[in-house]
Amino acid sequence: MDIRGFKALRPKADFVKDFSTLPYDVVSDTQVKTAIQNNTNLFFKVIKTDSLYDENIYEKARENLEQLKKENLLIQDEKKSFYIYQEIFKDINQTGIVATINIDEYIKGNVKKHEKTLKEKEIDRINNFYTCKANTEPVFLFQNRNAEIEKIIYNTKLTKQKEYDFISEDNVRHILWKIDDETVVNKLESLFKKVNSLYIADGHHRTASSIDVALKIRQENPAYDKNSEFNYFMAVIFFEDELKILPYNRIIKNLEKYDIENILKEIKTNFKVQLYDKVTFPTEKHSFTMIVNNKIYKLTANKSIIDEKDPINSLDTIILHKNIIEPLFKITDIKNEDDIEFVGGTNALKNIDELKNGNIVFLMYPTQIEQIKNISDIDAIMPPKSTWFEPKLRSGLFIHEF
Repeated sequence: MDIRGFKALRPKADFVKDFSTLPYDVVSDTQVKTAIQNNTNLFFKVIKTDSLYDENIYEKARENLEQLKKENLLIQDEKKSFYIYQEIFKDINQTGIVATINIDEYIKGNVKKHEKTLKEKEIDRINNFYTCKANTEPVFLFQNRNAEIEKIIYNTKLTKQKEYDFISEDNVRHILWKIDDETVVNKLESLFKKVNSLYIADGHHRTASSIDVALKIRQENPAYDKNSEFNYFMAVIFFEDELKILPYNRIIKNLEKYDIENILKEIKTNFKVQLYDKVTFPTEKHSFTMIVNNKIYKLTANKSIIDEKDPINSLDTIILHKNIIEPLFKITDIKNEDDIEFVGGTNALKNIDELKNGNIVFLMYPTQIEQIKNISDIDAIMPPKSTWFEPKLRSGLFIHEF
């Protein structure tokens, strides 16, 4: 694959903690405004300007980026580099390589997706990237374990000085090293040429937006140089076995609308139902924890409703939807109906404890990496809200200008 280093635009080390942010799509407008008022998470001024300004938001984002450069709070590396990015959070320890990837690899299907993107959601990132002339946030990718790439990562950690090492407000430790030795950079680029596939973990809309921006610039410049930076988008590439997918749980709201005794009776036609005495997450595929009226049930799907040979219909999110959520609660479009909500991440139990009164909670067993790969490999699409990766990539640690 055509994967290469780049000259990242980055915050100075003593500024990085107050500058960097959570990704644009996991924070509320209130969080953004509070951070700006407190002079923290200043990169929101570039990626979340819609929370701060009513008009000309993308031009303002570009102005803010330029101002940060003028104030020498952001610096650009002088040599083409790869970057080693490690995140440590609770029992998760994941290390990836920050790089840029030729958009043609995505177009050819070598960067594999598993989620359907919505054009209206892409438009905001398209405008942000195009106006800022930069990939302001990276895409989260994964690959198979590669011993030679792993050796370079190990040696870099062992011998190079850290560029950043800090704990963000969500208690994630972020560490960054730079690889700018030309021999090692060339070696990595050569090794990546042997990689056949990369998989999108998180950031489908950012990926699609990056592709659209590059194609737009190509159209505007028919004689474009194929090596120009705009032909490449920024990503962090992790090894698949270091990642942890967390469950993405379902909340059915407005409990009073439903006859729970009848629903339980219907559930028993396709599931084994057991009463539990405490809230626990499922420990195996095709099982679910249901919490309703302060009672806790373990639901285990009957083999008759599972087709293990079908990578889509064997997903727990599909099994739950087709056999319980749609027929019993009359919810068809989970993205656009008011009676369903989703809770993911490590604080799910805490959040669910707050939500269970007056609602019906379904705790899920997490989708597995292998399931994502199987679905991506056949160019199929997973149902919405099937995966929750944590920790999220920190935004503002590196920017790819083009």
